[in-house]
Amino acid sequence: MSITKKTRVFAKIEKKSIPIQEEMSNDTFHAMMTTGYSQALKDDSQPMDEVFKELEECLS
Repeated sequence: MSITKKTRVFAKIEKKSIPIQEEMSNDTFHAMMTTGYSQALKDDSQPMDEVFKELEECLS
């Protein structure tokens, strides 16, 4: 008789804090804003509902 178990493998995730504007130099802040703006113009994003649904599926 074979017993199988549902197992999960998790990659080690380093906690990354997002800096607040007051902690950044003006150059760093503007670079971050430029990157985000460029991504928005290219529609390089996913709807929030889809992202959370995918996360829930991966964790269940």
